[in-house]
Amino acid sequence: MEVDKWVRAHNKKLLVADTRGLFGMIFVDFGPAHIIEDDNGEPCQEVLIEHVDKLSGDVTCLEDTRHGFQDGDYVRFSEVVGMTELNNALPRKITVKNPCKFNIGDVSKFSDYVEGGKAKQVKMPSRMALAVTVVLIDLHLVPMETVVEFFEYP
Repeated sequence: MEVDKWVRAHNKKLLVADTRGLFGMIFVDFGPAHIIEDDNGEPCQEVLIEHVDKLSGDVTCLEDTRHGFQDGDYVRFSEVVGMTELNNALPRKITVKNPCKFNIGDVSKFSDYVEGGKAKQVKMPSRMALAVTVVLIDLHLVPMETVVEFFEYP
């Protein structure tokens, strides 16, 4: 516990592993917060675009293609003809309208959409604050009784 207090005070990381016969334990302390680069481990979704509505900001995927995105996901565009401001710009946060359509916000000042393009999901890093609860049990104060019964198998 003293080591962990020192590690926290000096903004370091701590990893402790211990084995006791068949059983073991691992204790990890990366500090009061942790940056998550990939929250689900799944590959990023990528879809082909059929249309981008300049007035509403709605993006329609190629006919009967489900995008697989969720509200709050971020996407980056490429190969868009016409509305070139989308190509290789910063990732845009989306709102899902239906399984084949999502909204990217205000694009009314962009040039007119002509055709094509791809939208690829981008995983944005997020910061997770950790609440630390430590419960210590001093095994030396609790008497341990081991009951061993020997019996014969039939």
